[in-house]
Amino acid sequence: MRSNSNSVLESGEHMVLSLVGYAVGVGSLVGIASNFVVKEEFNPIGLLIYASMLVLSIIALVESRKIKARMDRLPIYKDVIPRGRTSVQEIAVVMELPAELVAVDLRKLIAKGLIKSTGFDASTMEVVSTAVEDEIPSSVADFEYVICTHCGSKIRKRIDETVQCHFCDTMLS
Repeated sequence: MRSNSNSVLESGEHMVLSLVGYAVGVGSLVGIASNFVVKEEFNPIGLLIYASMLVLSIIALVESRKIKARMDRLPIYKDVIPRGRTSVQEIAVVMELPAELVAVDLRKLIAKGLIKSTGFDASTMEVVSTAVEDEIPSSVADFEYVICTHCGSKIRKRIDETVQCHFCDTMLS
């Protein structure tokens, strides 16, 4: 259930970035054009501001495309990641993508909870997958979910308990 809502959020993030990128880009292009058309009011500071806005709009559009591409690859990652430890390089070979791109994708998707029961060990560049566990809402009993600061995996623990991450052995409180 949670992965669907995260999926929607990630998709919404992509759409918002696209809209912002297009809106700011069009606004900055209009500003740049008006700066050249109205010659008696040429403003170099305004031109610099509009050019900066254009650069920011391009960055927003590029990031939006990256998010959309990552979301398109998500179902394939879910099918490709086996149980146990697997190196990012092995997954990259299967996906026919650069290992660096796969590592970034997996870190972000795991941190957002879109790939369940999986952690990313940054020190060994391995993905660790365990058996799928039923999710219990954090409001039940005295349990909560924490995100590992090292590998991004989601760990269920008692509220006042310090636990060791199942994937990278980091202590979490």
